[in-house]
Amino acid sequence: MKSFYRFVVFVAQVFLGVGFFGMTLSSLPVFANGEESNNIRTALETWTYANWQTPVSDSLLNPGNRIANLPKTQETVEARLDMRFSAETTDVVLRSRMFGQCNQDEIGTQSFSEAYLSQGFARMKLSQESTLTAGRELLTWGPANFRSPSNPFYFDAGRTQPLLDVSGIDLARMHYTDGSFGVTGGYVVDAGHLTGAPDYSHIAFLKCDYRGNDYLVSAISSQQKNQAPFFGGFAQLTLDEAILLYGELGSGQRPSNLQVSATSFGAPFELQQPSPRELTSLLGGSYTFINGQVVSLEYLHDGHGYSLEEEHRYFERVREAGLPLNTSLISSPAISRSLGTLNLAISQAPSLLGRDYVSIIWQSNPQEGTLYWRLMSAGNVHDYSSQTSLYVEKNISPRISLFALVTVNAGHADSEYGALLSSMVTMGAKFFVF
Repeated sequence: MKSFYRFVVFVAQVFLGVGFFGMTLSSLPVFANGEESNNIRTALETWTYANWQTPVSDSLLNPGNRIANLPKTQETVEARLDMRFSAETTDVVLRSRMFGQCNQDEIGTQSFSEAYLSQGFARMKLSQESTLTAGRELLTWGPANFRSPSNPFYFDAGRTQPLLDVSGIDLARMHYTDGSFGVTGGYVVDAGHLTGAPDYSHIAFLKCDYRGNDYLVSAISSQQKNQAPFFGGFAQLTLDEAILLYGELGSGQRPSNLQVSATSFGAPFELQQPSPRELTSLLGGSYTFINGQVVSLEYLHDGHGYSLEEEHRYFERVREAGLPLNTSLISSPAISRSLGTLNLAISQAPSLLGRDYVSIIWQSNPQEGTLYWRLMSAGNVHDYSSQTSLYVEKNISPRISLFALVTVNAGHADSEYGALLSSMVTMGAKFFVF
């Protein structure tokens, strides 16, 4: 209880401090006289929401929730402060985040908080054709929603997670445009605050674009010091005002590959660093209705995932390792080995367990009305497991929105989406302070 009170006090301090700072910035004047103009814009949102998760009761990967220790309830408060300074040839963008959360699980209640810079970069127009950008920037591209194979930094760009704030990476880049042709070259220094990211340092990248009247084609390459290069690209074609077709692909290595033993003898898993080079591709299309609603359908093949046979072996090794945890008359070393195996199976498994996926998204028109909704569903073609989510947001006043996110996983305990969580419900409110 004391930790919860400390959490509430921290949240109050965050909101008071950010509110005072933001209102001070918003009160700064706007200068405009003839040739020169300076403009400072600020926006502050506070998000308050609670989340309830239901772990799978017969989980093989997480028996009794003793491995992943997934919180059953979460209470979260966020402050999202965005600032932008614009001049004739220079833009400066700062997006700071303050975050506090209370988690309740079998162990008890834990609270933590942090403040960080999600994005912070300066962009200078050097000429009519060239622009220089330096700082922490969200470097995403391509039309895909489910995953982005053409991006070596953001394979999962968070487009299917409505509440996620995706952080930028620390870089410097130059963009040049000449008519229909554009090229961007840059250097990534660090992953910044991007959670779960591998070692994003000392990476040079190049992106070339060609835009026609109704199509766009891009080619991407990147090279990290002492690592194999990445090659990717995407293309999109607008058939008419309603239909968009697109595709993405990428070929490269990942930091690690969890190999599954073909037999029950010896170590069940072996960690290979880095992974072999594999090809990942996506084909998709979207249709926009007259009322502004959009339906998109995508098919992803990820060469870094497990084949159907490998996925079956993966869960067989997990089942074998999990048996001692349900046996009372065993030695402590056996328990330690089982815990280590399950931890390795969860933490080092491929980002997508299988190889082939189908994703469907249907959303309302975000530009019309006070109600926005998005229905999302993704399925593993190999094990027939699926995850379906519905996000709904309702404006009840110009400064207040209520939202809810419901996620349901379907599949057996030895399938990807049925392995850890059966359902998740999130409800909360957004306050647009200014």
